[in-house]
Amino acid sequence: MELTISHWIYLAVVLLVILGMFLRRGVIAVCVAGTILIGWVYKGSFVAAGQTLFTANLTAGKALFDIILIIALMIALLRLMEKIGADTLLLRPIGKLFKGPSGAYWGIGAVKGLLSAFLWPTPATMTVGPMLIPGALRAGLPLVGIAAAMNLFGHGIALSGDFVIQGAPKLTGQAAG
Repeated sequence: MELTISHWIYLAVVLLVILGMFLRRGVIAVCVAGTILIGWVYKGSFVAAGQTLFTANLTAGKALFDIILIIALMIALLRLMEKIGADTLLLRPIGKLFKGPSGAYWGIGAVKGLLSAFLWPTPATMTVGPMLIPGALRAGLPLVGIAAAMNLFGHGIALSGDFVIQGAPKLTGQAAG
């Protein structure tokens, strides 16, 4: 396979996106412009470039809509739990188990990992954080330890395997064909 000008434009756009993220700038305009430019060069028509942008958004939407819907439903359910006080009631006994920094680390990690297996890590953080972080701080665990436990157990272990929700393996499988 020979590299074409479209490949080089794609590489330049990827590098610009990485640079934009590094500089903490918005990258959506770069992505849109890059997609239109690649479509224009590849198809040879500006109208076809617009169609390429539409098709790219539609394809991404099809692949990610399931995950967006799950996260939206989980956040709605978590907000409902907060409203009726069920989240505090469920996590109160666990907070009492923090008998020191190591107990707080493993306790937060276990709860975050378990919730992340069923809810996704980001909504699980919204559930675990407000109730367990104050108890972990009182037990002597520094904020960096809390963050490490929540990310290692939630994003690291639970999302890496994703045995329950199967969102990440589905995306990988679809991309691989």
